[in-house]
Amino acid sequence: MKLVIGYGRNEEDWNSIRKLISEFGDITRNYEIVITRNKSELKNEIKDADIFFGFKLGRKLFQKANRLKWVHFSSAGVDHSLYREIIDSEVIITSAKGIHGTNIAEHVLTFLLYFSKSFDKLINKQKNHEWNKKEIVNSQFLIKNKKALILGFGTIGKEIARILKSNQIECFGVKKHITQKEIKNVKILKMEEARNILNKFDFVIDILPLTDETENIIDKDFFEDMKKGSIFVNVGRGEHVVKEALLNNTSHLRGVGLDVTPDEPLDKKSKLWDMENILITQHTSGDFQNYLEATTRLFLKNLKKFHQNEKLMNVVDKQKGY
Repeated sequence: MKLVIGYGRNEEDWNSIRKLISEFGDITRNYEIVITRNKSELKNEIKDADIFFGFKLGRKLFQKANRLKWVHFSSAGVDHSLYREIIDSEVIITSAKGIHGTNIAEHVLTFLLYFSKSFDKLINKQKNHEWNKKEIVNSQFLIKNKKALILGFGTIGKEIARILKSNQIECFGVKKHITQKEIKNVKILKMEEARNILNKFDFVIDILPLTDETENIIDKDFFEDMKKGSIFVNVGRGEHVVKEALLNNTSHLRGVGLDVTPDEPLDKKSKLWDMENILITQHTSGDFQNYLEATTRLFLKNLKKFHQNEKLMNVVDKQKGY
């Protein structure tokens, strides 16, 4: 069987992948493995590939891959490669779900601390060489005993709740399909229930998958229903939020933490860059040192399961989109 890898950006990355492949030699020696270094190589090699491992697989490439049986993506979200042809096919899709959780959860906590401890104001004071302790102290507040609503309560949502609860924040989770009313002492709500009590929450955190249902789900009315002085954080997908609502309906919020934006990369001329209550972190919350090693190691563990005809980890429901 042929395994094609379209992952990594440079020779250092590819050498790291080769090293891990040799570490799993008892399994990988059974496969013809090709590491592609550019789109041209991938285009040639994908034609007779049985397995593909990479960040993304475009529609045109998929249409050339007549032998493909399994695709493993190096990201948790797979919306970038869910098109009709791959959905309707028998190709199995798996993801890197699970490796990002702690890093994203810490990123969320950082957003909350940044605004609750007035770091935005402190940075401006430092730039202007202005000492005004009283103003800063009067704008700070404790995150302890606050309420957080987590939109999307899968693997990452649960880890966000764990980190926030360790700081004595009461957490509520939103799920589309509710099988339990409470998970690990977190009350689970449907989106309609959460919308009705949105003004009760101090923090609202978006980690929803991107589907037809969740696109533009956070709009003008959503923001206007949020509590004055609350914080909104998006570590899900930028397409969840209506851009005009971000620009025009968030001034009553204490802060908006955007790891993802409606357009990526964000246009240099976008007004979002200059809004005082917004912090943009350029879709970095899921990345960390040794990320490539972690995702590759997860894939190789899954390859072992594939080789032994065992159930794969992180199988994506192609109809649901996650």
